Amino acid sequence: MSEPSTVPVVTTGVPNTGATNEQLERIGKQVREILSYLPDYVTGFVKDNQRPLTTVGLLIAALVSLRVLVAVLEVLNGIPLVQPTFEIVGMAYSGWFIYRYLLSAATRKELSVKVEEIKEQITGNHSPNP
Repeated sequence: MSEPSTVPVVTTGVPNTGATNEQLERIGKQVREILSYLPDYVTGFVKDNQRPLTTVGLLIAALVSLRVLVAVLEVLNGIPLVQPTFEIVGMAYSGWFIYRYLLSAATRKELSVKVEEIKEQITGNHSPNP
């Protein structure tokens, strides 16, 4: 005769409600404590990392602005005659810029001085003029 097959039986015991309630109360107390100090943690973090957070915020704002600008230009380029008009205006401005600033040495020097002034305004550093 064949032996009966044995199937393992998994039993889950009924949890001790007293210990579970104590654990839940302890966890709840820890969560309340953390949440009560959360504004202090966030304030301290922001105070300690103000420059990097400002930089990250400005980068995100610049990326969002760039994305919006690209979307607006795509919509405008879909309108008939707007894209060729933009191209003509761009070519005309490029021609004027080359004529105004790049053809003679004196105007190139003037452009170089203006670029250096803008760099000084942005960075706040004063470099000696050549």
